[in-house]
Amino acid sequence: MPDRTRLIIIAVVVVNLAIILVAALVIAPRLDHKALMSGLVAGAKVGVALDPESSTAHVTLGLGYSAQGDYEKAIEAFTRAIELDPEDYEAYIFRGRAYRWSGRYEQGLEDFNIALEMSRNNLEALDGRARLRVLTEDYAGAIEDYTRIIELDPGNAERYTQRAGAHLDAGDHSAARDDYTRAIELDPTNPERHTRRSRAHSEAGDHRAAIADYTRAIELDPTNHHRYIHRGRGHSEAGR
Repeated sequence: MPDRTRLIIIAVVVVNLAIILVAALVIAPRLDHKALMSGLVAGAKVGVALDPESSTAHVTLGLGYSAQGDYEKAIEAFTRAIELDPEDYEAYIFRGRAYRWSGRYEQGLEDFNIALEMSRNNLEALDGRARLRVLTEDYAGAIEDYTRIIELDPGNAERYTQRAGAHLDAGDHSAARDDYTRAIELDPTNPERHTRRSRAHSEAGDHRAAIADYTRAIELDPTNHHRYIHRGRGHSEAGR
């Protein structure tokens, strides 16, 4: 098939998939999610049938299967895409995520490592590897990855929150509190960040500070009953 014709076919398939996604955003409440994802996969299969040698078509199919939660088929599609284009680091990232979601952590780590060899400062690959390092209890490795992410994306509060979680899992309450504090400075109206810092305070034995954070979280979101419960426990622990 001539390259020009191949590109036109792929473009048509991508446009059709984009229309499906836009429709989902506009009328999602009235759509059955399963039916929508089936339509997405069906469209991607058309792309593969029209051009089975297109790595892009197989990546698109893999993304459709991932959205369906069929991670084994997603892995097969991403693997075929990699066979067709071994330099496509994004395919490794997508397959790494599918491995993580299917519980195959070591294979996921291998894929993120390969992606980072090709694109050493890729935020998605660093984030994917950091998440897997947390899941495999390699907290030092996860902290290293999150630190690199923060160097590349210093204004993102979520990055500090992620590293704080790794510090907390590693038992470093001081470093966790510092990172949660920085996240709150960057995003002061997010109640969840106060809630997470309160956990770090509690585990460090600073129950009064934990109560203050739960109180602030409740002020920002008074509808969450769990925070009232946790604040009550904090009062109990503080001896009130």
